Amino acid sequence: MVDLLLTLLGTDFSNVQNVANQKLLSSLNASFNLNKVTFHHTEKNRTVIVILFDSTKAFDTIPPDGLRIKRFEYGATGKLWILLDNMYTDSFFFLSGGKFSTWFKLNRGVRLGSALSYVFTSQKDRLIWRVNAFPMITNMKWYKLILNALMIIVCLINEGFPNKLIFSITSAIKEINLDTEEISDILTDIESNVHSMDYDYTNKHIYFAREDKDDISRFRYPENPGNSYTKVTDTDNPISVAIDHVYNHVYWTERNTGKIHRCDFDGTNKREILNDGKVYALALDHRKRWLYYSTNDIINKSIKRSRLDGSDNQTLANVHPQLVTGLSIDFKENRLVWMEHGNGDLKSSNFDGTDVIKIFSTNTIKANGEISVHGSTTYCANDRNILSVEVLAKTTAKVIHTDSGRVLGVFYYKEKGKEKNNQQLSKKNMLFKILTFL
Repeated sequence: MVDLLLTLLGTDFSNVQNVANQKLLSSLNASFNLNKVTFHHTEKNRTVIVILFDSTKAFDTIPPDGLRIKRFEYGATGKLWILLDNMYTDSFFFLSGGKFSTWFKLNRGVRLGSALSYVFTSQKDRLIWRVNAFPMITNMKWYKLILNALMIIVCLINEGFPNKLIFSITSAIKEINLDTEEISDILTDIESNVHSMDYDYTNKHIYFAREDKDDISRFRYPENPGNSYTKVTDTDNPISVAIDHVYNHVYWTERNTGKIHRCDFDGTNKREILNDGKVYALALDHRKRWLYYSTNDIINKSIKRSRLDGSDNQTLANVHPQLVTGLSIDFKENRLVWMEHGNGDLKSSNFDGTDVIKIFSTNTIKANGEISVHGSTTYCANDRNILSVEVLAKTTAKVIHTDSGRVLGVFYYKEKGKEKNNQQLSKKNMLFKILTFL
């Protein structure tokens, strides 16, 4: 019955071998299939992400109440939460291994290790999801069975969308294709130094601070007809910007007044968040809801943080006499990363300022600007160069571009796809989207 119902979902895989679990094939065969697909897309310089969920511990000791809380924290709310909750309420089943066990109630643990799998594959301009299942005897409805008996092998294949680095020099903003190293002009006459940029992925705008023109401006990206930009709001010597994707706000620091302001994406509802002497770099942690910034006090240069409304202000690190000109969040390692302008030291710490370590030094004096962290790589504005600092087993650095003018700001941009059905799903939301679909 399960096979019949799942077949109705669709059978239009380009090749049946792309389905992870095959009834009549061995696990060794499946391993070769996985390697074949991986090597194929690697040779074409595509990003391949393979996620394997271990199903060897089919019955563990996770209490259902704790699992309910975790599901809610990770976004499984509303009707989805009720659906998942019902699966663990008065649920009975039995085991089959040639012989059938008696029915028993599940009091602890998570149903894993069944011969069910989900396979994601990106094919041309659409994202296909299908389910392939072995027969399994249970007293639950088939769709609940799919959601509960969960062994997932996921293969996400990025169809070669380019990853780009946006950077600024005096009066111009450019982009570099990190795959081809091709340089293109975006804006060529912005009449100001731009030390910082950030991106609104929802509405597809890059926001930037025009220090010499006293305003925050934006332009559409990647499609920008006429290479034009528009002013969002007036301000006073803005030096750094940060986007809050959750509440649709843009934040910025004013270099001379020491104020941090915010407004809506369209420039309305402008308000002062805090005033802290002289401020410079800015970074926003949208997950934990913290605003990180650096100060440029004559006798006490530091890194601080506050809540997004300016409350709960804390000093994290005293970096005097160095001015921090670049701040970025490393979400992979849960670290705060910064660049010191005078000596070129790239450092990081825990979010509370503890465990400060030196990652790398550019050995460039007073010519180090903004940074942007993506994965294990930190991109640095370093005089006329853009440095790529990669932190793996060993820290390495290389120059990926040298420009005719001094590089002031850098921002890593990842292409999300050109159509809604072609968007890459985040690891956390991916499973919930599968559940909702079923």
